[in-house]
Amino acid sequence: MRKIAILIMAFITSVASFGGCTFINFIKEKELTMKAHYDYGLFQENKATLLLDSCNFFFLPADYGIGQLLAGDIVHITHTGDLMIAESYPGMVITKNAKIKNITVEEANIIELEVERNAEGEVSLYYADCVYSFSDVRYVIHEDGTFEELSEKHIGSIIYGTEMSKTSVIDLQALYSYCPRATK
Repeated sequence: MRKIAILIMAFITSVASFGGCTFINFIKEKELTMKAHYDYGLFQENKATLLLDSCNFFFLPADYGIGQLLAGDIVHITHTGDLMIAESYPGMVITKNAKIKNITVEEANIIELEVERNAEGEVSLYYADCVYSFSDVRYVIHEDGTFEELSEKHIGSIIYGTEMSKTSVIDLQALYSYCPRATK
């Protein structure tokens, strides 16, 4: 009986010490994909505020080597743990139970547009020998973050738009009175 007890103790001791070396704790990485877009004056009066899927930023882009983000940019956030999103406006991403590992960005395309009037007299945008009416994008953002109605721009003005890089049709996300991401 004593030999059996000694054998059992030896077995338990070897399994316990062996287990600490052989069992590896894998932490699964997850990816959250968010699209950048603007809030026009609802969150901050008279200012265009860049949000990620209607949420405030929860990281500093420069900490991840990211320059200027624009509407239409797709942001991929690799993390471990759980990111929680508070359903408010603007939303808030809670990171206390998560660790952000990496952030990458698919940049939106920037296109040059000319403000025109169509046959009905409505403001339209001229791009690459075509005239487009963009009813979804009504504001033009200035460098200082303020914005104005597209209809207030002078005919013949050059403005810039961001559009989704993965679509085959022009899908404008925002309009700018300056060329964003241009080197100064």
